[in-house]
Amino acid sequence: MWSYKNINLIIFLSYNIIHIILFLYALQKNKEKNIKLIKKNKTINNNYNTATILENFDKKLNKNYKVFNNEEIKKMDEEYEHKIKKKEQLKLQKKQIKKQEHKNEKKKKNKNLNKKHNQNNTNNSDNSFHNSDNNINQNGNYTNNSDYNIINNNHDNINFIHGNKNKNHDNSFHNNDDVKNGEVKNLVTNEEREKQNVTFEDLNICEEILESIKELGWKKPTEIQREILPHAFLKKDIIGLSETGSGKTACFIIPILQDLKVNKQSFYALVISPTRELCIQISQNFQALGMNLLINICTIYGGVDIVTQSLNLAKKPNVIVSTPGRILDHLNNTKGFNLKNLKYLVFDEADKLLSQDFESSINKLLLILPPNRITFLFSATMTKNVAKLKKACLKNPVKVEVSNKYSTVSTLIETYIFLPLKYKYTYLSSLCFHYQTRNIIIFTNTCATAQKLNFFCRNLGLKSICLHGKLTQNQRLSSLNSFKVNKYNILISTQVGARGLDLQDIKIVINFDICSCKEYIHRVGRTARAGRSGKSITFVTQYDVENFLAIEKQLNKKIDKFTDLDENDVLLYHEQTIEALRLSEIEMKENQELYKKNKFKKKK
Repeated sequence: MWSYKNINLIIFLSYNIIHIILFLYALQKNKEKNIKLIKKNKTINNNYNTATILENFDKKLNKNYKVFNNEEIKKMDEEYEHKIKKKEQLKLQKKQIKKQEHKNEKKKKNKNLNKKHNQNNTNNSDNSFHNSDNNINQNGNYTNNSDYNIINNNHDNINFIHGNKNKNHDNSFHNNDDVKNGEVKNLVTNEEREKQNVTFEDLNICEEILESIKELGWKKPTEIQREILPHAFLKKDIIGLSETGSGKTACFIIPILQDLKVNKQSFYALVISPTRELCIQISQNFQALGMNLLINICTIYGGVDIVTQSLNLAKKPNVIVSTPGRILDHLNNTKGFNLKNLKYLVFDEADKLLSQDFESSINKLLLILPPNRITFLFSATMTKNVAKLKKACLKNPVKVEVSNKYSTVSTLIETYIFLPLKYKYTYLSSLCFHYQTRNIIIFTNTCATAQKLNFFCRNLGLKSICLHGKLTQNQRLSSLNSFKVNKYNILISTQVGARGLDLQDIKIVINFDICSCKEYIHRVGRTARAGRSGKSITFVTQYDVENFLAIEKQLNKKIDKFTDLDENDVLLYHEQTIEALRLSEIEMKENQELYKKNKFKKKK
């Protein structure tokens, strides 16, 4: 018979056996799940190529970037030009009204001064025979207060002119010096006035180009244009150094067009620039200035089908505007294309063209091109590489240097903000909201930060668009055109947008990442162009102090501190910025495979 103890033991063993069976069953199920997951991952990894990544990325970018047709781009350009012309006409009308008011005020003042002068002459004639005894004391000191004040005033004026050095000299001696200095000052001002009053007609420019200049609304030539154009018409090699926005492009376009009026030769001039956007802008300037001359211009750059470009070259254009790499490809691969009859070679932004990225292609180009040509070098900064190129390809060049090696325009207000790194985005958001009604360019050092800032600004509800080297050519053009038409008021750009781009309505430039002095000059030059005013704001963190001091040293001036915003006002945006940053980082992580493969890193 079964005892009570045996029954309990059997129950205990059966209970444990059931638990063991359930545990083994669960293990088997987990193994099956893991095997299925591994198989799925293998199939995904086999099919997950870079092509699929790029397709997904393009789809996401197309949400932010509308791809425009060529016709739409032309319409946008026409609208933009029409708006600019309207603004210029309004400015002209306002200036004319102000001039008339100023003239009327001057006439009134002159009438009042003439009346006072006549009254003073009558009073002086009556008091001319006043006794000298009333004026002088026994000790020889002046007693009449009015005479004493007159002498003291004359003495003070003289000391101001001479640097307050010779206070003990006779008054008569000082008065003679004052007259001489006054004559010299008047002579200098007259010379400057004569230079400033020079018009485009005085520079012997042909009527067809003068008509297009009038249509563009250019009134007077800039300083570098006054200096360079006479030498360019004499067909001399030229090195032109001037600040950004001073009108360097017209210095080489006008002489080339004037020669083409006489000799309409194919492949007459080659203009080389470092970026695609600058190529397009230069070709637009050629078309604008040469609208009355019927000249064929061809633009060549990367990111576009090489076959269509070779078909355009087969039409034998008069002027070619190109990047250095693509023109070399055509010279080596396109049949029947050569530049044996080239007359003009222009290097725009020469310091950038002679950097490590383009140096080898420029050297190859110089070996292919004919030696009997006219060469122009234009840049905002003079470097050692530019000096080397001067020796290599220029013959007895004329150097025209309007500015120093490192200098900015006088109409530009340069400021900086010293801030901790963790509050960098909060300061940016507060600045964007502070200048919400104005057009802003934000410069970064890498494509990844430009893309991140674009997501960040859009999450804040701001109208922003970005421009960097990893976008397709169509996307880059559409982003520029949409910014020109004021669809967006914030453009976030890498160094691609820092060179040569003439965007007229920009009031604020923000340097989100600090850069070298040479790049700083080009970035800051996007505002305060052609005599207009502008402001630049540079972010300086605790890690950027040395670089910032180096910029100040090379510019030979101290940059002012930005005082338009208080710290308390800035910190009000902190929570909002943290949320916008969180969302932008999520959007960036969706494309993390691209960042792992260094797709968006800046090229060294």
